[in-house]
Amino acid sequence: MLLLLATAQAGGLLGADDVVAAAICSQTNAVRLEHGASALTVSARLGQAARLHAEQMVEHDFFGHTAPPPAPWRRPADRLVAAGVISPHTPAENIATWFAMNYQPGDGYRVIDVETFTYRSRGRALHPHTPESFAQALVESWLESPGHRENLLSEVPAAMGCAASMYLQDRFPMYKAVQIFL
Repeated sequence: MLLLLATAQAGGLLGADDVVAAAICSQTNAVRLEHGASALTVSARLGQAARLHAEQMVEHDFFGHTAPPPAPWRRPADRLVAAGVISPHTPAENIATWFAMNYQPGDGYRVIDVETFTYRSRGRALHPHTPESFAQALVESWLESPGHRENLLSEVPAAMGCAASMYLQDRFPMYKAVQIFL
């Protein structure tokens, strides 16, 4: 799968955010299998609903499950409808703000050159996450939270969609990530 993602990205078929989203879904299914849960179908429409929310959180500078005005898709159900998903079930949703660099919170960093993403933390250079290392760190953080863990490992949903949208926070590259389970 990693070769497929790299080939698709290099060929211009997927943007960086799409490759990261695919890695999040892949890591989620790997973790589900490790914990005895079944793998979920990755749904393009659920991914679209997740993308709508990740992008609106970046565009409107907020973080939450309910979007404030003027964000267009206020609730998870609104995002499903906008993506063409009709379901009587309430979706579960995980959201996160996470570092695009391989960085531990509280380490402190200073920007050397934002144009080339050169950062230093305690004298060592910080390196960007790969899509896989980003997904692993993100999913591990969700597993440490009881509510997010419940969504990740629940046997109720049959499908999921994932998204990530990069932005700069104080000149530091970050992602807002969203998972929707249905």
